[in-house]
Amino acid sequence: MPEGSRRDIPKSGDIRLPGPIQREGVQEDGGKDLKSHLPLLLDLSGRKVVIFGGGAVGERKARLFSQYARVTVASLEFTPGLHKMAEEGAVELGEVGLPSGAEDLLRDAFIAIPATSSQTLNADLEVKAAEMGVLVNRVDGVGEV
Repeated sequence: MPEGSRRDIPKSGDIRLPGPIQREGVQEDGGKDLKSHLPLLLDLSGRKVVIFGGGAVGERKARLFSQYARVTVASLEFTPGLHKMAEEGAVELGEVGLPSGAEDLLRDAFIAIPATSSQTLNADLEVKAAEMGVLVNRVDGVGEV
């Protein structure tokens, strides 16, 4: 093989990532076109991230974001893993009904993550966050971050 060439890179110049990223400008899972998105690194030090949903998806997001930011998880019920994280001081748990308790939690939040089992509730939480100028990281599609 000539120096500088690799078998795994197509010669056509059309290099796309496999999986549910995008093909021909349309996300494979039917979501939003990703051509208008730019990958950035965010410094979340001292920033507040609010995760709505105390289930497995909320826990997964909490494990990730709690390494970089102050995380509050809002729900009426929480996984044992989230309870353990709260006991260790990694996250704060907010036992609130949604969407009614969302506004207070979103105050001074930098990122909101609607991760409930209800797409309708997630959409309502996304709208509320946007109204308050909070960035949204969606778990069921493409958000702002």
